[in-house]
Amino acid sequence: MSGVNTAVLATDYNTIQSKINNVLGNGSGDFGYGQLVTSSQVARANRITVAQWNALRNDLLKARNHQTSVDESGLLTVASTTTRIRESDRAAYSLFADVATTNRLITPPSNQASLTNLQTVTRTASWSTTISHQVTVTFASEDAGRFFFNSGSSIKFSSTMTGYSAGVSLLVNQSWATLLTNMGIISFDAYSTTKSGTGTAQAIGFYNLTTTDQLIFTKLVEAGNQYTPNRYELKARKSGNSIIFTPTWSYVEDGNYGIFEPADGTLTSLVQAFTATGSNVSVTAPTSSTTSL
Repeated sequence: MSGVNTAVLATDYNTIQSKINNVLGNGSGDFGYGQLVTSSQVARANRITVAQWNALRNDLLKARNHQTSVDESGLLTVASTTTRIRESDRAAYSLFADVATTNRLITPPSNQASLTNLQTVTRTASWSTTISHQVTVTFASEDAGRFFFNSGSSIKFSSTMTGYSAGVSLLVNQSWATLLTNMGIISFDAYSTTKSGTGTAQAIGFYNLTTTDQLIFTKLVEAGNQYTPNRYELKARKSGNSIIFTPTWSYVEDGNYGIFEPADGTLTSLVQAFTATGSNVSVTAPTSSTTSL
């Protein structure tokens, strides 16, 4: 047994258990992965059993393994009838819980998540004005949305311009293809929008949304390009348990060359969900719908 008859008290155990329950369990706000927590609080007058210590250990390891996919079990003593948990072990457990708490919103490794396509929207008609479409990403409940983003899951956007013609529209087609390639993948997370390529991403994420559109990313045509100020923009707003994203391809025809240059080929807008689906933490991916491009 461990607990009342050792240097570690039930109050010490409960403090650690509260920390990891707030991360791995339902929590509130930006705390909580929405997972089953096997450890529980211990009455102050009771001893802490071997099973209770090891349940706490397993909960701690599940949360941290989701965050890193690294086996850190060697950092936490396994309780047994012959191995008692003492102050040094309590400190290690407490530190472990603090590290898991600090890193609770981190993007999990790819082997702890799945990348799935939500929407693939294409346009083959030529265009020379601003075009856009809307993607509505819907969660089953407010908690489902929290668990999704708290677990490090994200909504990802990318776009390509392919199969375009040469001739009079070649340069404008190439400028769009280069712009979209260079911006890479845009990821919408709990508190920020990030990108794998170039462009300007804002510190706006799920917890920063309002019911009014906010610009979360923009990418201008490459510097020195004759098609300035053509750009890609991404906006987002909240509506109940849904997030409405609006990707926009802003084409400003300046007419300086006296030539009408419609972009053609196939413009593709891809929306994906990077969802925590590992053996440690698994959340439900949202559903989605879209308008045409």
